[in-house]
Amino acid sequence: MQDARERILKEAAQWYARLCDEQVTEADRLAHATWLSADPAHAGMWRRVEQMRAAFRAPEEQHAHLHVEALRRAEGLRAGRRGLLRKGAALGMVLGVAGLAGWQQALWRGWAADYRTGVGERREFTLPGGTVVLLDSGTALDLRQTPTGRDIVLHQGRIMVTTGHEGPGRDRVLGRHATIVPLGTRFVVSTNAEADYVGVLSHRVEVLPHREAGQRQILEAGEHAWVGRDGVVDTSAGRQRAALDDGWTRGMLVVDDWRLGDFIDELSRYRSGVLRCAPEAASLRISGAFSLDDTDRTLAALQWALPVEVQRMTRYWVSVSLRGQ
Repeated sequence: MQDARERILKEAAQWYARLCDEQVTEADRLAHATWLSADPAHAGMWRRVEQMRAAFRAPEEQHAHLHVEALRRAEGLRAGRRGLLRKGAALGMVLGVAGLAGWQQALWRGWAADYRTGVGERREFTLPGGTVVLLDSGTALDLRQTPTGRDIVLHQGRIMVTTGHEGPGRDRVLGRHATIVPLGTRFVVSTNAEADYVGVLSHRVEVLPHREAGQRQILEAGEHAWVGRDGVVDTSAGRQRAALDDGWTRGMLVVDDWRLGDFIDELSRYRSGVLRCAPEAASLRISGAFSLDDTDRTLAALQWALPVEVQRMTRYWVSVSLRGQ
């Protein structure tokens, strides 16, 4: 089983390098679509590759090539064959390999987590003491006992926590950038490489940034915050978050005047394979409540609501573009 996963991971890394090449061709994309369709495990692995790519994306554009070069080196591909190897790339290769190590480690951490969900899956469990944790699509977490209670260590994805009867502060959530201490509450936490998000649905929580520069913050019901890598707490998440935080727990994507590009990005978290929005359609606006459990139905609804068409190269490669283009 592990050998098969290693093989598929290696193939996915090769495809990642190939598709990131500036000279990628339509034939390359068609071949990739064929690979995705050949085995559901391929599509599942590719989804994780996309999640890790987003998680490890450097904020500076100048770093974007490092992981591509690292993948090429790790998989025995010659970066110079298509003119991507530039002066100074040797240093980039070293830095990129470190990034690849973290990328692969994060993939395996997700598989080995105490609780995890696949693409499009939600899962609920109850801790001793009554705290209920609901995992969203593509989520992985571990439980860690502490002298004063339990830590819910969120590696990736999104959860909703409803605290039990054992008293406030017993079950904490540790994201990548902050610790969230519930004060008798129901709240949502998501995490990625750039920031942790916290949304309070009832009562309140205490947010403790991991960086010393960050300041402790109390969030009340209806309030939201982002905690960045620098420890800064941003409470300007906006009114759209409340509907989103509650909607996914019921299998719905509830949006109000969203960009279609952002809508498709969110929907893609619940669908295996590649789901893309063409740049010319990305700025269209959309509002409504859409199914996350039946993404095909949601895509069909888009064609009724907006001047777009859904194009399926295969089951695992779908794009949304302006109608007639």
